[in-house]
Order: sequence, then C-alpha cells, then structure tokens
Amino acid sequence: MNYRNRLHLLVIGMSHAVIDIYGGMLPALVPVIQDRLLLSYSAAGALLAWSNLTSSLVQPALGLVSDMTGGVRLVTGGLILTSLAIAVIGYVTSYQILIVVAIMAGLGIAIYHPQSASIMAHLSREQRGSAMALYGVAGNIGFALGPSVLALLLAFGDLSLLWVVALPGVLIGLAIRIMSLRSDAFEKPIDSHVSSPVNAYEAHHNELVDARNMWLAEMLLLGVVTLRSFVQYGVVTFLPQYMAQVLGGPGNISPRLQSLFLAAGAFGTLAGGACSDRFGKRSFILASFMCLVPIHWALYRVRSALIFAVLLVVEGFVLMSTFSAGLVMSQDLLPRFTGLASGLYLGACVGMGGLGATVVGVVADAKGLSFAFGSLVLCPIIGLGLTLLLPGDRASDIADMRDTISR
Repeated sequence: MNYRNRLHLLVIGMSHAVIDIYGGMLPALVPVIQDRLLLSYSAAGALLAWSNLTSSLVQPALGLVSDMTGGVRLVTGGLILTSLAIAVIGYVTSYQILIVVAIMAGLGIAIYHPQSASIMAHLSREQRGSAMALYGVAGNIGFALGPSVLALLLAFGDLSLLWVVALPGVLIGLAIRIMSLRSDAFEKPIDSHVSSPVNAYEAHHNELVDARNMWLAEMLLLGVVTLRSFVQYGVVTFLPQYMAQVLGGPGNISPRLQSLFLAAGAFGTLAGGACSDRFGKRSFILASFMCLVPIHWALYRVRSALIFAVLLVVEGFVLMSTFSAGLVMSQDLLPRFTGLASGLYLGACVGMGGLGATVVGVVADAKGLSFAFGSLVLCPIIGLGLTLLLPGDRASDIADMRDTISR
C-alpha cells in the first residue's frame, strides 16, 4: 500500500470518527430532550428510532448507488447533512420537528457510510481486514466520544451550542471533496466492458441477480447484527436512567459510563479484527455471543455501581469485538457489491439499534426499566442459534452454501 493510499485511508477514518461522534451524541441527547419536553420512555426512544431506522432503510439503496458510481460525493454530502441536523437540534422545542430533524440526521449517516466503507475496501484490497479494523475503530472511538462531547458542551451552555460541534463535520467533508478533485484514488475503477451508464446499469443488475443465492446467508448475518445492536443501543440509551433509578448512582457519572462502554467497544473492535483473522469470523462471533450471555445477566443482577461499571466495560469490549468480522463476512458474501454489503451491514448496526431502543422503552413503560434491561439477555441467546446457520470461514464453505441454495 503506497503512502497516498495510507493518507486517504487515514482521512476517511477521521471522517468516520467525526460522523460517529454525532451518532454517539444522539442516544446521549435522548435523556436531555426527555427532561426538556417531559416525554415518556417510549416517546424518547422513538426519536432515536426515527433517526436510526431511516439510516437502516436507506443505506442499502445508497450502497448500490455507490457500487455503480464510486467517488466521494455521497461521503461529503452525508457529513454535511448530518452536521447541519445536529446543529439544528439545539434550537428546536417541538417534538414533531425534532422527529423530522432526527430523520435528517439518520439520512445523512445513511448517505455517508456505504460509500466510505466501499472506498476503504477499494483502497486496501491486500489488507482489507486491517483497513476495516481502522474504519471500525475510528467510528467506535467517535461514537464513544459522543456523550462526553455533549457533556462538555452542556458544561459551558445549553443545546444551542451544538452548532460548534457541527463545524468539524462540514469542514472535513469539504476537505475530502477538495482532495478528490486533486486525485483519482477515491474513484471506483471502471470495468473495461462498461462503456456507458446504460451498460453500467445492466452489468450491475446482472451481477446482482447472480448473487441472489447468497441472500439467505446475508439475511442471517443481518439478523445476528440486529441482535447485537439491540443490546448496544438498549444499554447506552437508557444507561443514565438505569444508573439513577435502579442503582441509585450519581447522575453526573452516566455520560462517563456511556463513553467508557463505547470506548471499550472501540478497543474490542481493534482486538476482534486480529482475533477473527486468526480463529475465523464465524467462530469468533459464536464465542462473543457465548460470553455475552453470562456477562449481561451479571450486569443485570449486580447492584454495586462499581462492579456494574467494570462489567459494563467488559460487555462493551465483547459486544463490539465482532464488528469487523461481520463487515468483512458481509462483503465476502456479496463480493461484487461492497457498497451494498456495507450498506446492509452498517444499516443493521445503526437502524436496528434504534428500533431496539424503542422496544426497550416500551417494555420499560410496561414492566419497569430493570425488567427491560434484563430482557436484553435474550438477544445473544438467539444470536447464537443464528450464527450456527452461517457459512464457515473458508471460501469453499461460502461456495458450498451458494451451491446448496441454488439447488
């Protein structure tokens, strides 16, 4: 990998960290908005769901667009749109308008992610696992910093200062666009048989039809990712309320715990990339879910704030250790459609997490927050069963599954 590609990978990684700071701020904003507008748990969780479900539903289509077009226009546009949506949140006091703004933030995140992940894959063909680990770690670090950035902002003022946080997203988006005008490294290589937009559409359509036999495996993988996201977003969204109401801890420690949980996830992603390369992607995902069951059950049962914090860090590490393994597996299942595969996977990571936060909120309104928190242990249990149905880690295993489905 040459110096220029390394520099471009670093810039895309930095942009991923910035946009995921905004993604990490959204769950942390929920309790603030809930107190500000006197919302129920379910109404508060629905704000996150609108944003994340928008992202989840739109990302696959935009991933397919990125496969056909290449370039960085979607990366720049997504960064700027999300930044502006975050800035506007600080000035909105109507719940209905907040939903619209949350949808805009989710749309910006959806526009950004498939194209950026596809560019990372294109720039690092020989070291794709390492590049995806960098991409995932950058995003996880950004997501982890989100609650702390919000807490720091609120220490100096109120939500009207969110425009300050939005500036880096706009600036780095413009910087990437300027870099792309001076270099063609971001552009997707054009196949020799594709000579016009019509031929490009026909070629991608035919390849997409040929890949249909792998959709069952892809859907199983997305189910696994959805269950992981339910736990992640369910924990991080309602952690402040759980800490105050169930554990009786001080309210000012919650943002730190949210950041610790997400930071542990970043380190887990980094370690998980190397472990999945060594032990295999499916095997590592299985081991992760097996560990999550007792860890989350212990987290639910403990009543010491200190022990809870330690277990929370361990859960964050184990939970997100499978990020790069799942992303590479998704791209392996649809090798000609890295943008589509990335959009589906990242959409499930984000969008289904928002749905999970809403489900936890509804259960908390009906049965209590402690019961809702404990019920999340069902997710890794079900995830174990789905992971067992995935193809093995060798290329021949994927080929065998393709042949089996086609028969």
